Amino acid sequence: MRESEPINKSVGKNVADIHRRFSQLQKAKIPLRFFVPMHCAPVLRLLFAASLGLILMSGCAEPVAEVDEPSPLGLGDVVTLPGTFTGSIPCDDCERVDIVLNVRPDSLYQLRKTYQSASGPLKVDSQMGRWRFSPGDSLLILGKEKGRLKTYRVVGNDLLRFVEWEGGDSRSQIQYELSRSPAMEPFPETVKMRGMFSSVMDLGYFSECATGVKFDVDEGGDFRTTFQNYMNTPHDADNPLLVSILGSLGPGAGPGAMDILYISQFRRFYPNRDCEGNIIRANLTGTHWVLTEINGSEVDEEPAEEPRYLTFEPDRTLHGYGGCNRISGTYLVKGDVFLFNRELATREACATGMDIENQILRALDESETYRIEGQLLLLIDQNDEVRARFLAGQ
Repeated sequence: MRESEPINKSVGKNVADIHRRFSQLQKAKIPLRFFVPMHCAPVLRLLFAASLGLILMSGCAEPVAEVDEPSPLGLGDVVTLPGTFTGSIPCDDCERVDIVLNVRPDSLYQLRKTYQSASGPLKVDSQMGRWRFSPGDSLLILGKEKGRLKTYRVVGNDLLRFVEWEGGDSRSQIQYELSRSPAMEPFPETVKMRGMFSSVMDLGYFSECATGVKFDVDEGGDFRTTFQNYMNTPHDADNPLLVSILGSLGPGAGPGAMDILYISQFRRFYPNRDCEGNIIRANLTGTHWVLTEINGSEVDEEPAEEPRYLTFEPDRTLHGYGGCNRISGTYLVKGDVFLFNRELATREACATGMDIENQILRALDESETYRIEGQLLLLIDQNDEVRARFLAGQ
């Protein structure tokens, strides 16, 4: 009853306090009917006695232990990770297909299929993706291939049994098993990869889209091309950009170090998109930016024949309209550094609209960076003052 002692002391104190206050009422000779009608007094005394009994009983009761809900099993609870599983299946156009499957603890899998002939390998297909584990069915589910999922049943720590392609006809599929290898096999193959690329202090980082695992990027290979394209693609400082590459994973420096990503070939960046390809904000280039505010003052478009706007093309040219004249020129982007070389394509003198146009031109000359907030483009000078705001148009 040691665990109940603090509760009993608290209950005893409460009961003693009730007795003390009740005694004070009696000593003061204040009848109970002063507070309640006379016919209710017996009922109140009965309720008091019952409440006192409940308090004492609750103090003597053993505390109820909280029971945590069991968490679902992960693949690492039933299979030692990392692990390599191998096997072979027959082939119509070759002798056999050798399969090597690396299952990593970071939810990445690496799959290699080597088509063998009597004279040696004919071709090698490699891929990397995300695996998932269904504990109820004990299924290891690999990433999508042509819209279908490939699944293996976890028979034990050392055996995976192929189940079927989801949505496929299991009768036409080859049944096979993969057995654990004594050691983890290296996977030097170059595969297609998509992820969010970022750079800090000229160092590259890559967050793989399927799993979110972040890798340091080796400075060799096609890293410099990737880095230069990253700097030349308009984006906020230090913000990641979605990139498509051909790359491979290799061991990091030192024991226990995380793998490093080697970029074999840079393919392209996808500005202002997340890993699912969703547009997360308006893009600097190719957007019709309509002026809404200049030097802190809202712009009234009534006098102008058409809205004042700017458009930045991917070839680093810009064009627009200031309210009187057409604007043209070039721009330079290095990360978030934004420099303009503008000129007037027309040189007309207008009765109205010249003041705002001149402010636009000065804002372009004096802005050194920019920021995109949702559908707004902000031009910012060296004093971190917002000189102009533009709204993304159609």
